[in-house]
Amino acid sequence: LELPVVFDEHLRLTAKIFAEIRNQAKKHVPGTKEFIVAIYPGNKFYIRDLKKFLEAEGIRYFDYSEIDLPVLLNNHHTLPGDIHPSPVAHAFYAELLKQILESASCDR
Repeated sequence: LELPVVFDEHLRLTAKIFAEIRNQAKKHVPGTKEFIVAIYPGNKFYIRDLKKFLEAEGIRYFDYSEIDLPVLLNNHHTLPGDIHPSPVAHAFYAELLKQILESASCDR
């Protein structure tokens, strides 16, 4: 897998795009209270640097980048012959998000 070269300016722009999505959602979607970025398990590329730009924009995030899906899901984390997440990986990720969102709503 070859990844493109990414510089701070790209990550800063990504965070600004998320900030604008948040702003537009709050403006146009009734009841929008929060906008949260979820970082997919194992997605470690550029995350440390991206997080500082998200924080600078006031974007809340859930960082699951340290979760090792291949180990947890016995290498059933992608579709056969493809790099896209498998149904098992989607279900695992959905459960992670459900747990953190339920926990967050209990904290309010």
